[in-house]
Amino acid sequence: MKRLFLYLAEKANHDWVQYLDLSSVNLGSGKRAIVANGVYIPKYQITVPKELESME
Repeated sequence: MKRLFLYLAEKANHDWVQYLDLSSVNLGSGKRAIVANGVYIPKYQITVPKELESME
């Protein structure tokens, strides 16, 4: 849940995201998939729906 929240906050261009110290946030280990056959986001090690990455 943390990974998805951070990814979506960054995608929404929230100003406060730049002040986060991601090294102090425990995201666990290993890759996670929100959906199958999506787009992998290396920064958060999650696979999200292709539609989210095509939105700008």
